[in-house]
Amino acid sequence: MRRPKNTMPLPPEDPPVIVATWGEFRRVSTCGWIVLAFTGLVLAAVWSWLSAAQWLGQAGLLWMLVTYQARHSLPLNRKSPEAVLYPRLGLANRLTIVRGWLIACTGGFLFQHAPAGVLALMPAGFYGLAAIIDRIDGFAARKTGQVSQMGMELDTVFDALGLAIAPLLAVCYGKIHWSYLLVSCAYYLFRWGLSYRQNNALPLFPLQPKLSRRAIAGFQMGFIAVVLFPVFQPPATHIAGFAFMLPVLCGFLIDWLLVSGRISDESVITHEVLKRGEKRIYLFTQPTLRLLLAGLLLTGLFRHSSLSESPLILGAMLACGLLILLGIMGRAVALVLLLLLGAENSSQLVTLVDGLVLPITVWILVLGTGHFSWWRWDEDWVNRYDGAS
Repeated sequence: MRRPKNTMPLPPEDPPVIVATWGEFRRVSTCGWIVLAFTGLVLAAVWSWLSAAQWLGQAGLLWMLVTYQARHSLPLNRKSPEAVLYPRLGLANRLTIVRGWLIACTGGFLFQHAPAGVLALMPAGFYGLAAIIDRIDGFAARKTGQVSQMGMELDTVFDALGLAIAPLLAVCYGKIHWSYLLVSCAYYLFRWGLSYRQNNALPLFPLQPKLSRRAIAGFQMGFIAVVLFPVFQPPATHIAGFAFMLPVLCGFLIDWLLVSGRISDESVITHEVLKRGEKRIYLFTQPTLRLLLAGLLLTGLFRHSSLSESPLILGAMLACGLLILLGIMGRAVALVLLLLLGAENSSQLVTLVDGLVLPITVWILVLGTGHFSWWRWDEDWVNRYDGAS
């Protein structure tokens, strides 16, 4: 069998099928390089040659990392370890690799001044599109019947890569506090801890699948994509960053305690404690957050001078508060309220009321509205796998 004309070695498993997908992967990789070079030329024409060269160098290095990860994941292009390889790369894996390309483009803007004008939308646009594809690629895999270990592996790797690059860019732009980079480090520290325990023959315990992990990661990507838009500025973005960071770090801590055996997911006592905690959050914490938010909006917005000059925005915020109080599509409404608060409080002094409203709205978005909610369609959408039968 002739090997494709490429100096990179083929993975050793199932050579006939790997060769078939190898050519497909090379075409995707080559297209990525061509579009990357074309984007660099456009940036050189409308931005500056020096900035464009730095962008192209950084994005190119990251694209090399993305293709390296994808190439070494080709033997995982199968449904399970015992299954045969798929004969093609597949739409879902192509989309996942495109998401890696978009993350690489986002990283090209690191360590240099933000572009002005329309170009200022590019970092947020690249990463925002990557966040959208993160939802679409799983749907494509399930609809085409090609759910693969490769897709799951690359999805996790690119999630971590994106949550390392985009927050660092937001810190460079002054949009979020540097402490948010703890979120970026958490995944890599977690993986290092797993490797350390495995290499030292320490016990490891499997984590049970949990939809909340996926939802929280998605909210982080969405938050970073939004704050990269020029309209959103500190101090509102700093406060929102702290609020988004807390659930992630708590989740990683609990997962580490479970996987390292400090607490056991199979222990009856631990299971009951965790279940009881989740139940109390659902029955008491989430409804209490709704009551607090409604009270703060009613008592605080009328004293906000900038909003008193904009009755339309004031009315929209009050409507959001009422819908959240009633539990009508609370997560979706919380997102709208966050966008309004972020735009209105950008580059302004944040009052005590604003400093409380912002994190409470974030936690309602992340956790949901809980008990006594009238309509929770949005929560069903957040927690479902699109395309699953």
